[in-house]
Amino acid sequence: MNIGIRKEAETDSACVYLFICTRYRRRTDHKRIESLGEVIGKFAIDKRNGTTSLVEPMPGDERARVYERASHKIIKHWVGGDLPESAIYCAG
Repeated sequence: MNIGIRKEAETDSACVYLFICTRYRRRTDHKRIESLGEVIGKFAIDKRNGTTSLVEPMPGDERARVYERASHKIIKHWVGGDLPESAIYCAG
């Protein structure tokens, strides 16, 4: 899974990030998967303490796993003193 992360807005106290990935599903013949297209969510990170909050849930991410991975990636940057314009989370 790859999750694209892009800064959308920034204030003195917070940054807002979009997180984007392509969703797939297994076809009814169970032999192939097909792309359902890109889905997007949004979260904010507090610059003072590094806490994140989900602003707009990503469709299909009912358990917030994609949000957790994307926000964790940005928190790691925040711990290092950086809030990047973009980042990517790669797994698998």
